[in-house]
Amino acid sequence: MAANRAITADDLYALQFVGDPRVSPDGARVAFVVTVADRERNDYRSRIWIVPIDGSAPPRPLTAGPGKDTSPRWSPDGRRIAFLSDREPATLPDGVERGEKAKPQIWTLDLAGGEARQVTALRQGTSDPAWSPDGARLACTSQVGGPDDEPIDTGKSATERARERADRVREITTLKYKFDGLGYLDGKRRHLFVADVPAPGASPAAAHQLTDGDQNDSQPAWSPDGTRLAFVSYREPDEDVTFRSDIWTLTLADGVCRKLTGGGGASTAPAWSPDGGQIAYLGHQEGEGAAAMTRLWTVGTGGDGPPVCRSADFDRDLGNSTLTDQTLPGGQEGPVWSLDGRAILALVGDGGATGLRRFGLDGSEPEVVVCGERVVTAFATAGGGARLVFAATDPATPAELFLLDGEGDERALTACNAALLRERAVALPESFRFSGARGDAIDGWLVRPLGAAAGAAVPLVVAIHGGPHAQYGFAFFHEFQILAGKGYAVFYCNPHGGTGRGDAFAKAILRDWGALAMADVMAGLDAALARGGCDPARLGVTGGSYGGFLTNWITSHTTRFAAAVTQRSYCNALGYFGVDDIGAISDVAELGGHPWEVPERYLALSPILHVGNVTTPTLIEHQAEDYRCPLSQAEQWYAALKKRGVPTKLLIYPNESHGMSRNGKPRHRIERLMHNSAWFDQWLGGSNRES
Repeated sequence: MAANRAITADDLYALQFVGDPRVSPDGARVAFVVTVADRERNDYRSRIWIVPIDGSAPPRPLTAGPGKDTSPRWSPDGRRIAFLSDREPATLPDGVERGEKAKPQIWTLDLAGGEARQVTALRQGTSDPAWSPDGARLACTSQVGGPDDEPIDTGKSATERARERADRVREITTLKYKFDGLGYLDGKRRHLFVADVPAPGASPAAAHQLTDGDQNDSQPAWSPDGTRLAFVSYREPDEDVTFRSDIWTLTLADGVCRKLTGGGGASTAPAWSPDGGQIAYLGHQEGEGAAAMTRLWTVGTGGDGPPVCRSADFDRDLGNSTLTDQTLPGGQEGPVWSLDGRAILALVGDGGATGLRRFGLDGSEPEVVVCGERVVTAFATAGGGARLVFAATDPATPAELFLLDGEGDERALTACNAALLRERAVALPESFRFSGARGDAIDGWLVRPLGAAAGAAVPLVVAIHGGPHAQYGFAFFHEFQILAGKGYAVFYCNPHGGTGRGDAFAKAILRDWGALAMADVMAGLDAALARGGCDPARLGVTGGSYGGFLTNWITSHTTRFAAAVTQRSYCNALGYFGVDDIGAISDVAELGGHPWEVPERYLALSPILHVGNVTTPTLIEHQAEDYRCPLSQAEQWYAALKKRGVPTKLLIYPNESHGMSRNGKPRHRIERLMHNSAWFDQWLGGSNRES
C-alpha cells in the first residue's frame, strides 16, 4: 500500500470547516455549520447540518444550495431553526432588483418538513439572529444609512446605480470611516431590529427598527421573560475616537435604553442569568485596551450596583485568541450560565491551548471543564448544562464537534475530515518550552518535515504570529502542513506580547514592539536547532501583520536568515498613522502617544530606518484592499529593498483584505501558499518538491 501523500495547497478544496454548534431545547440534536471552498465559484459554501446527540444516526445536511447558510438558532419549542442565508430571496427588499447579489436575510426551517421561509427583507441584510422566548419574534441587527438607503431611481438599472455609487465623491467627517473587510463605511450604522415570524405561507412583515442614532448597536440577547434586550453599544460624545463599548438594555414596551456598565473599556457578549437578574459579559476597563486582559464580569440588570469582575484573580485571557488559517464558521465564544445561575462557562486561552472553565459566583478557583492540547473554538450546553457540545481543533485535525457528557466522558459527534485525513500524511508538532529574553518560559513548537532522510539536516522556516496580542497553539494549520510536506521544518512560538501567558506577559512589548519579541524568537530558534535535524545555514522567516512587522524587524537586525516572506506587514510607524482603520485610535495605548508627541518612538519602531542592514532575499505579499496594514507599507519596503539591490518580489492580491489567509477567495489563498513556499524553494531548497 502506497504511503499517504503530503497535504498540498489544493487540499483547501477538500477540507471541511465545522463550527457554530447549537443544541436543541430538548437536548437531543445539534445543529451546526459546515463550510467548504467552492472551486467553480471561487467562493465558499456553507450549509446547516444536524446530528443526534446520542449518535443514533450520522450527521446530515438540512440546507443546500450554492451560497452561505450560517448562524443556526433553535426556536424555543425546538420545532424550527432560524438561520442566515444569502440565497435568492422570495421577497425582495425595497429598491432591490431580482438578480442583484443577495445579502443575508433570516430564514426559518420547520424540522417536520417543508421549504425554508423568509423572515426578513432588510435592504442591507442582517446578522445576529436571536429568538424571543415565546418564539413569535426574532431580534437581529442591520446597517442603516449611507448610499444603500437612499431613494431608488427606478428608471436606472442596478448596474447603472452601482456604477454611480462607485463614482461618488466621498465626504468624510469621522475618524472611523473605513474598516478592514468592510471597506468604506459611508456613514452606515448598525442598529437593532425585531421581526415577527410569519405564519406558513405568509410573506415577511417589515422588521421594526428598535434603535437609532449616530452609534452602532449589536449582539442582541433576550431577557428570559422576553420584555428586554441586552445589547452592546457606546453612546458617549467621544464615540468616534474610541473602541470602548458598554452593555445596555432596551425595554421593548417603551423603547427605553439603559446603560449598565461604566464605559471604562470594552464590554461584549452579554448573556442573561436564568432569573434575569444579572448579565454576564466579557471585557476590560482599561480604556483603549492595548493588551488588556479580557475578563469575566457580571452586572445587575436593575442598575443596582457596579459590575463585578468574576475572574479578577485569574491571570489568563478569556475567549479564544489562538490563531489558525481555518475558515471557521464562528459560534458561541461568550459566557454561558449554568442552569442554576451559580456558575458561568467561558473559553480560556492558556499556553497555546484554548479550553473551557467554569467560574463559580462564590469566588472559588475556576474549574477545568475541557482541556488538553487543542483549541476549543465554540461551545453549547445541553441537558440543562449537564452535557456540553463543543467544536475543537488540534494540530492533526481541523475543527470537529465533540460531546462531553455528565460523567466526564467525551466522544466525537462529527468526523467531516476523517476520509481526507486517512489519505494524507500529517506532520505533528513537537511542543516544548524554552527560556525567553527575560528568563521566563516561552511556548514553542517544531514541525518536522515528512519523509526526510535519516540524518539529513533540513531547512527550517520560523513563523511569527500576528496580533501582536494573540497566540499560536495546538490548532491545525494548513500552511504549516504544506511547508512540512515540501521538506521544511517549521518553528513557531509565542513571544512576549502574546496572550495565554498572563497580563504582564502580554503588556511587555507596549512601546517596544521589536527588540524583546525578536530576542524571544531567536532564543526559540536556537532551542529548536538544538533539538537536532535542522540546517542552521538554511533558515527562513515569515509572518503576517504584526508577524510581518517582526519579519521586517528581524531581517533588518540580523543576517542569519537566507530567505524571508513578509506578509501584510508594516515597516513605517510614522507612515502608518491615520491610513489604517484602527491605528489613529490605538496608537496611544500601544506606543504611548501620537506621532507628534513621541516622534522618536515612532521612528525607533520603524524597520524602514534599518533597511540598510537587510541582505535577506524577501518576498513581500500584500492585499490591495488591506485597511489594517495598508498596501503603501509593502510598497515602501519593496522600494527600499529594490533600491538596495536585495533580491525581492512584491505580490499584490486584488480585491482582498487583511484576512485573506483565512477567508479570502480560495484561488488567491492557494496562489499565496504556492508563491510563498516557492520562494523558500528558491532560496532554501526543500527536500520534498511537489511535482
